Amino acid sequence: MQRQADKIRILVSVFLGTLIIDLGIVFFLNSQPQGFHGVVPTMTKEVILTLRTAFAGLSIFLFFPLVWAMNRRRSADGSSSFTYSVVALAISECPALLGLALFLTKGAFKTFFAFLSLSAIYMLISWPRSS
Repeated sequence: MQRQADKIRILVSVFLGTLIIDLGIVFFLNSQPQGFHGVVPTMTKEVILTLRTAFAGLSIFLFFPLVWAMNRRRSADGSSSFTYSVVALAISECPALLGLALFLTKGAFKTFFAFLSLSAIYMLISWPRSS
């Protein structure tokens, strides 16, 4: 049981590390003297708004119910299963990756932080609990 708890701690550290790496990438690209305007700077505001809305919808209406269901199932089983932790943390990471994609596409700095925050909230919700 202790070995599984150690694996879950390592897993949580890795997922938190990926959020920090995403943040580092954004700060590095945005700190350039000319700024970062994305790899597709000519993309229209309508397209970005559509992508942002679609990604936010995915993050709120798909990922949150999945994280909630995984936590509920884990509680119903009465165990702190490694598989449930892996899936819940992976799903929690998705909004940050979508925000990073928007940032890399158009340089949407504030949008990235909104999605990163959502990902961090989901990660706290799906945080593995000790039995």
